[in-house]
Amino acid sequence: MNKIRLKEGQEVWAKFIVANPIPDSEGDIHLETNNGWDLWEKPEEIMTEIPEKPVVPQFVADYIEYAKTTFCSLKGTISFDEIYAYNYATWSRDKVKLRAWMSIEENQEVFAKAWLFGYEVEQENLYYVNIPNVYHGDFGYSEEYGNYSFYNKNAATNVRFQLTESEIKENHTWAWKWAKPVEE
Repeated sequence: MNKIRLKEGQEVWAKFIVANPIPDSEGDIHLETNNGWDLWEKPEEIMTEIPEKPVVPQFVADYIEYAKTTFCSLKGTISFDEIYAYNYATWSRDKVKLRAWMSIEENQEVFAKAWLFGYEVEQENLYYVNIPNVYHGDFGYSEEYGNYSFYNKNAATNVRFQLTESEIKENHTWAWKWAKPVEE
């Protein structure tokens, strides 16, 4: 059996902290549960470095957070088998993007890693859509009503005027030609 040497206080992938390690006669340390049983039968599987957090689109991050708060399992979330996962994938505004993204096998692996290790959200470029000679306001997305339209920037509440390329192209391809990058 392969053995791995651990130091006191060293964090391992299983998120157990080695405390008061007692080496055996050969100087190797075994991780044990409170009842004395070996926690790992295969010490070579212990990872001493936590994998990098994968980068996922915002709609995937939203789905992970929703699934975890509704107590869905990882398997049920990937396959949309559980009722909450199914409902989200059926009724969310990102349902088409989510189902397309999850249908790619490599993305399912990325999703599982994001579920287990955490994730970083992919930062999409933001754009303003400034259409010349429109006196009805600026193009934006109303969080309150869930639609894209023209809104008065000075009077509108709960309206996002900074939109991603995918938001603009998915919903109003005609508006893309007036999109200008947001200066940071």
